[in-house]
Amino acid sequence: MKTWDILKYIRRFTTLTAISTAVSLFAFQGPVAAYASVQDYNDPFLDGQWALHNTGKYTYYSNSYNYTEAGTKDVDINLFEGWDVYPLKKDSTDEVIVALIDTGVDITHVDLAQNIWVNKKEIPANGIDDDKNGYVDDVNGWDFYNGDGTVFHDQTYTDHRNSWGEEDHGTHIAGVIAAAAGNGKGIVGVASNVNVKIMVLKVNGGMKSEGSAANAVKAIKYAEAMGAKVVNMSWGTYSFDHSLYDAMSRSSMLFVCAAGNDGSDNDSNPMYPASYDLDNVLSVTYIDSQGRFDLSKVTNGGGNYGLKTVDIAAPGKDILSTVSGGYAYKSGTSMAAPFVTGVAALCYAFDKSFDALTVKRLILSNTKSLSSLSGKIAVPGIPDVYALAKALSTRVSDETAPRIELSQKIENGKTTVTVSAFDDGTGVKLIKYAPSTVNRDFFENDGTVIANGEALKLTDGYYTFYAEDYVGNTVIKSVFIGEDRMNPVLKAAFSTTDDYKSYVIDISASDAESGIKVVRYMSGNVQRDKIKADGKELKLSDGSASFTADIKTDTVTVYAEDNYGNGTVEVVRLRFQKAAGLMLSMTEGHISRNGSYELKAFVLSAGSTDKIRFESSDPKIASVSADGVIKGAAKGKCTITVTTQSGITATCVIYVD
Repeated sequence: MKTWDILKYIRRFTTLTAISTAVSLFAFQGPVAAYASVQDYNDPFLDGQWALHNTGKYTYYSNSYNYTEAGTKDVDINLFEGWDVYPLKKDSTDEVIVALIDTGVDITHVDLAQNIWVNKKEIPANGIDDDKNGYVDDVNGWDFYNGDGTVFHDQTYTDHRNSWGEEDHGTHIAGVIAAAAGNGKGIVGVASNVNVKIMVLKVNGGMKSEGSAANAVKAIKYAEAMGAKVVNMSWGTYSFDHSLYDAMSRSSMLFVCAAGNDGSDNDSNPMYPASYDLDNVLSVTYIDSQGRFDLSKVTNGGGNYGLKTVDIAAPGKDILSTVSGGYAYKSGTSMAAPFVTGVAALCYAFDKSFDALTVKRLILSNTKSLSSLSGKIAVPGIPDVYALAKALSTRVSDETAPRIELSQKIENGKTTVTVSAFDDGTGVKLIKYAPSTVNRDFFENDGTVIANGEALKLTDGYYTFYAEDYVGNTVIKSVFIGEDRMNPVLKAAFSTTDDYKSYVIDISASDAESGIKVVRYMSGNVQRDKIKADGKELKLSDGSASFTADIKTDTVTVYAEDNYGNGTVEVVRLRFQKAAGLMLSMTEGHISRNGSYELKAFVLSAGSTDKIRFESSDPKIASVSADGVIKGAAKGKCTITVTTQSGITATCVIYVD
């Protein structure tokens, strides 16, 4: 296998200014609980982390002195605002393993040690493969470059710009994701408010930081086998590698990949693995503290772009994070990717059953838009943790099932059905279908998966369609596909509003064969062609809908059409007639405590449209339901008052014995 010159891309991805010799750690000030805002954190270099909280300026720490750099207010990922509303806390979340396929990591770093993954089935340094996974003493991951369990090599190299540690790149990325918050030391990591653990998988090493595709593939397989949910890949090559593509395509993990720093279009000149056309790949470019994307004057050639191949951006200029034994600034898409990886970890901490595509969609649908990215990448913005946290909170309360809509078209004896599903809560996760009529349980393990809005060519017969949202609400719909000779079933009922100013017309429409395509209504008694052309469309929910008409309206016409073109017209004649009187089945009576009696009310006017309301003078003695059922509660006397909509009243005295 050809060796990648990964250093070439990593070095172009990053600009490092070492500050570890100039910046000392502050003394530990004790743990901080229940953080409400950025001011509640005691991490001393937090004012240098503009990506988390951008006030319009940030502190740049250097070897000689610290100075202030310009930013743009709120060009950040809204981290602390998001943490405030994140529905779970660190001690209530399951462990989320983030695989870092990169250089090694300083696993003893004071800001990282508590968030490094530990293989609990492996006994350290005993020379035995205790968990029998093929790796001896893989306590914190594996060094595929050197072939052992040592994932940190504190070796310093010197190039024409600066001195750098062999593991600085991976350590820097680890800090962006998981540096401990509120420990009185260093910085804050994006996912440090949940139970995040960094699995170190070293594939690059040595003075040139070289690596191979073969080792990257091994690292992916290891990560999957050991429980990782998301993988950070802050490196790349312009050479397509089939073995790497295959390993990623077969994986259930989410891969967050750096898009590259050459200022080039990945659509025409792909950078891999970021440009692999896979649902579980998130490609990330970068912006600076002022929201600018064109960074050609500040870092190499600027971030790569591509409307089809680059998904999102993240902060990537002057990113302060951990390095071997200290802290440093780095810049580039290598630094942008871990911000997105950290946000993905928050999603997995919320629900470990999320699949990679779900997390990808959650991230891409909760962003801060930036005009500098418009027309450059697929989603022109950066992650918004606050919006994401609100979205996750909403998922908890979503109890509404999706809706399925079918559109049928028959041409030359062949039927094409377009299947669409909609969900107002968390969104549609899955659509399936099966021939014949089946129940909901069938789709737990069977059924054919289809895309939302997909057109299916089906033979005539009955089919069942299934949709599921992201919190498990489901719906099924069984219909006949093919030539439909039956008209829809259309029913209408009406009532008056309490103020007598309007009618409420309730509609239900169904069609067992091809399904309902449209329902329309108009005032007056109108012909079918007229209502089809000019009627107002009525949106159905579970086959039902309502609309109002002025009390002066005497007739409305309703029309329902199925997906085959069959139509049904219903003319509803509206009228309002007050009651002439009111009589009760009992005017005085006794019931026992916990006993009941159904009080019946008779309106003395044939065809009256008056509604009736029941009310108890003292529900603590006896309550009454909306349909007149009286229930005794405590010994005493109370009065049940019955009132018609037009104001006629009658009473019944109740004694509870």
